[in-house]
Amino acid sequence: MPCVYIDLDTIVVGDVGKIAALVSSPNDYFMLPPASLVGFGSIRRWLYKQTKGKRFATGNSSIVAFHSSAAPNICEEFEKLYTEGLTDDRKMRIDDVFISWFAQSTLQKIPASLVVMFRREFLSRSRFLLELKRLSPFIAMRRNSLVAIDTAWPSQ
Repeated sequence: MPCVYIDLDTIVVGDVGKIAALVSSPNDYFMLPPASLVGFGSIRRWLYKQTKGKRFATGNSSIVAFHSSAAPNICEEFEKLYTEGLTDDRKMRIDDVFISWFAQSTLQKIPASLVVMFRREFLSRSRFLLELKRLSPFIAMRRNSLVAIDTAWPSQ
């Protein structure tokens, strides 16, 4: 069955079933995308393969959609690597990184029509850009269809 994990710092404003509906097969994983333009696309997958899993896009795990019967199982893989003593490995330190590394070959972004990050959507250093967003009918329509808003602030 499709599962949706939501952090406590996320505001749910709509039907979470819309996020669950993204998961169509047991190997689907969806996360909030990285800020880079390349995201989770084919260029990142190619880089992941070329570097044997050392370089990969890291998403934000405030919201993750996945399938309960995914194989291999992410929990079992984490436990295996942990018992092998790989606790100092970069991918084992932060959940965002581990999930992104584990699911890199099938990882997809949760569309901005469903979920946005508060700081990217509602804040800007430019008052002009904020006004453009406020006045845009397209952004207003998208905001009206949102399911969730991630309010996490980057740690420093």
